[in-house]
Amino acid sequence: MSLCRFSRDPSVRRAVLFCLAMTLFTLHPFQLAAEFQTESMEVRDWLSLLIEKEAEPELQEMAVKIISYLLSSVKQGLETLGKER
Repeated sequence: MSLCRFSRDPSVRRAVLFCLAMTLFTLHPFQLAAEFQTESMEVRDWLSLLIEKEAEPELQEMAVKIISYLLSSVKQGLETLGKER
């Protein structure tokens, strides 16, 4: 997936964003925080870069929505983890 993230073709980047969004929507926030913290931060960094440097406004908008959902889910998952300990 990492090669596709940096494709020159906007339709490939759009497909990567769509797959990422669908994956995040299916993961429970607890699972995201407990099992995928490192990957979540890597994805956050890539989305931030995309928001900053993407030439296609539609892809920037998708990245903004996805990063917002990601950060919200991680926060919710971390709160759940804290309650269980």
